[in-house]
Amino acid sequence: MDLSRADREARIRALRETLDASIATGGQVSEAEIDAALDAADRALADRFPSAGDDGEGRPSSPT
Repeated sequence: MDLSRADREARIRALRETLDASIATGGQVSEAEIDAALDAADRALADRFPSAGDDGEGRPSSPT
């Protein structure tokens, strides 16, 4: 998927608004919950946008 600059900026604005609204409502989350959410997002992005030099875990593969 190739997004235009305007599309990327619109997505960033929407994310910022979502984050600001979430922060405003408060709530508690543990470090483990944050780690799990970031790991899940990382896996989803790696699945959606695989890299030729990717080891399948989102890390650069080692030269053989």
